[in-house]
Amino acid sequence: MLTTLPRPARPAAAAALLCLLAGLLALPLTAGAQTTTRQISLNQLRAYGWPAITVNFNLRSLNGATLNDVAAGQFTVTENDVPQQVSTVAIAHDLGVPLSVVMVLDTSGSMEGAKLSAAQQAGIAFVQALGPNDQVAFLPFSAQVRAPTTFTTDKTQIAAAFNAQRAAGNTALYDALLAAARLSNTAPEGNRRVIVLLTDGQDDVSHNALPIAVAAARQAGTQVFAIGVGGDTSDAVMSNMSGPTGGQYLKALNPSDLKGIYQNLAQQLAAQFLLTYQSTTQVHKIYEIIKVKIQYKAPTGEVLTMETRYRPPASAVLPEPPEATPTALPPSNLPLPAGFFRPPPAAAPTPTPPPATSSGPLPPGALAAIAGILAAIAVLLGFGGAVLLAAPTAVRGRLDRFVAAPGLVGVPGAAPSSFSNRVLLPMFSTWGKRLDALSPRGYLEQVQRLLYQSGPPYRLSRVSFLGLQAAVSVGVGLLFLLYAVLAKAQPLQFVLAALLGMAIGFYVPYFMLTRRVTRRKKQLLRALPGALDFLAIMVEAGNGFDTALTELVRRWQNTLTDEFALLLIDFQIGKPRREAWRELTLRTAVQELNSFVVAMLQSEQTGASIGSLLRTQADQMRIRRRQRAEEEARMAPVKMLIPMALFIFPCILIVILGPAIPQIFSSLANVAK
Repeated sequence: MLTTLPRPARPAAAAALLCLLAGLLALPLTAGAQTTTRQISLNQLRAYGWPAITVNFNLRSLNGATLNDVAAGQFTVTENDVPQQVSTVAIAHDLGVPLSVVMVLDTSGSMEGAKLSAAQQAGIAFVQALGPNDQVAFLPFSAQVRAPTTFTTDKTQIAAAFNAQRAAGNTALYDALLAAARLSNTAPEGNRRVIVLLTDGQDDVSHNALPIAVAAARQAGTQVFAIGVGGDTSDAVMSNMSGPTGGQYLKALNPSDLKGIYQNLAQQLAAQFLLTYQSTTQVHKIYEIIKVKIQYKAPTGEVLTMETRYRPPASAVLPEPPEATPTALPPSNLPLPAGFFRPPPAAAPTPTPPPATSSGPLPPGALAAIAGILAAIAVLLGFGGAVLLAAPTAVRGRLDRFVAAPGLVGVPGAAPSSFSNRVLLPMFSTWGKRLDALSPRGYLEQVQRLLYQSGPPYRLSRVSFLGLQAAVSVGVGLLFLLYAVLAKAQPLQFVLAALLGMAIGFYVPYFMLTRRVTRRKKQLLRALPGALDFLAIMVEAGNGFDTALTELVRRWQNTLTDEFALLLIDFQIGKPRREAWRELTLRTAVQELNSFVVAMLQSEQTGASIGSLLRTQADQMRIRRRQRAEEEARMAPVKMLIPMALFIFPCILIVILGPAIPQIFSSLANVAK
């Protein structure tokens, strides 16, 4: 006999039945799910030694167990969805790649007390936790960057330097980061370079901008780990300082948290892996982006993925197909119809021998003049060679600035360093460090600004440029002194010749730098109106601004489109648009382009129409171009006065008065009789 449930109990029974069915359906899904036990994070990708690509990453177990089951067969690498061959995967220490760490400590007045004491204890513990072959340098700063210690494996020396610090002064954060990047660049090229910077405030007295310091760190191939103590640090600034270099921003709300942060950082650096694979991807344009996807399959079956992208080096760019040249057909020997004749082949012209010239003994001062001319030619050739060695191609410069730093030496597949990086640039830097301390601050700031505005590459630092000036000055001075010796001049003339040569040699590199900056600004200014017209047409046709910018970069090739290509790359890698636009203005320093950037930022904030904005900006650029042309046309007569007065007018007077001069002389002779 069936039992019937009461009517109030029926909804409760239906709900219980539904819950039972849902649990049965979810049971297979729960049984098949995998528990995450590992975590993988990408630090850096180095494409300097293409086709050998080196990836620096961390692979950690969430429960703290040691990972001894990592092999190359567990990794799958694809570039633009094309599989690549993995060569090696190992811990960096197992490959013999030690660390070169620059410990940067803020000793400003706000660090006095518990902050400085906790930072000293945590920093000393971090240094002692490093390996025996790891090198450490110490760099304190406050209102000014103090003298650093050199790289050493003696941990007690670094501990003594930590304990000797006292808090006072303001915070020159950006100058400290730039000095740390330059110090890191002196470390052995085979080491992993790391900067650990601790501060509790924001920059207020630096002479250098943050993008220049970050660019120097990326150029040196250095990871920056920024540690902020307290709530006065700017999270955006510290993230922009560490993120582009592959490092991290670590924040300690209380000084007592520093010990744990430094301990975890030491474990992270000790557990870095290096993965090397052979790339087979080639592109048609240097600004194309290669997407890299790396998958790791653990023995438990879980799959971890990390993705990144990089710009290819010049060796990965396919060459342009050669243009077809017409070939001359051989003369035909077929018989011709009656009435036609074939002209005889033209005879080769007989070379005319050069006229004989009589040679006689050289004048007394000819030998000294020839020696001086040869010395001047040698100076020009030597200076040109030094400039070519110190300033590589724009392709390699953009790669170093916006993608990755040079590869690790000692890693399988890494390219050897060039002669300029191994010999010339360190030599110039050594000479320039002494001049940097003796030169006026205004001149140093002007040189730094010109080097940044000269465009990629940014491998020639300020101290290297000063060293180059010193080298050229000494060389030209010696050549002028040699000329004075050959000319058998007086002792005072020896001194004057040497001083004149040194002054000319010191000024020539600065003149070449300013000329390069001026030429680059003119190229940007000349291409800007046409580029804005093209963007306005594309946007009015219904395309987005980024799409229009991509088409402009694809169809045109000049200095402005190269800058726009770098701007597109910043957009694609996720950099904030305001920061990307601001870096464009810092790299170009052209007033018209700055006005365009300000208008674009206002349009993005207010939501105004970009098409009308571009059309208005293009019209204004054309008006300014016409006004500049009219201004130069009015200035042309004034500029022509000097060459006309020195060269043209004397020639006209000679032509007009030349025939009358003999008659004037004869008349004067008759009067004298």
